[in-house]
Amino acid sequence: NKHFEQCVSSDFNGNIHVWDIESSARVFRYSVSAAENETQNEKVTALAFDTSQRRVVTGTDQGRLKMWNFSSGQCLCEFRDY
Repeated sequence: NKHFEQCVSSDFNGNIHVWDIESSARVFRYSVSAAENETQNEKVTALAFDTSQRRVVTGTDQGRLKMWNFSSGQCLCEFRDY
């Protein structure tokens, strides 16, 4: 991300990691299954920045798409087919 000089990665435990490019240190981590009523871990299988590079969209093995505020980890919305 050119605005924050950070990059983002995901893992199969449902976590999104934000890294500082210069120091290689992890800045913070958030989970795609962070809500209290979401007990099962979802595997992040897709991850992309939006065109502004300020939001991240994730896709999981459960077929869920979510948009996140990149710098805070706040889930902005979940895309649903209904």
